[in-house]
Amino acid sequence: MIAANARDVFGHVAHIVRFAKSQDIPVNYQQLAKDISRWGGRVKTRWAQEFWKMNAPVKTKRKEKADELANADPAQNV
Repeated sequence: MIAANARDVFGHVAHIVRFAKSQDIPVNYQQLAKDISRWGGRVKTRWAQEFWKMNAPVKTKRKEKADELANADPAQNV
């Protein structure tokens, strides 16, 4: 999607909107129309940032503890 030019973005958006509907994800059609009409660097950057913010891996307590143990000084465990 980020690599798409202004013409190609319409086909991608249709698929994304259908997917969002199937997952009961609300779509702000006003903002979407604005973004498509201004499709370019700033809009693409904002979309990428939002995507990664929503899809960033979340560490669980168990993972944090495992990381902590893996990075601990072995001399302290003796």
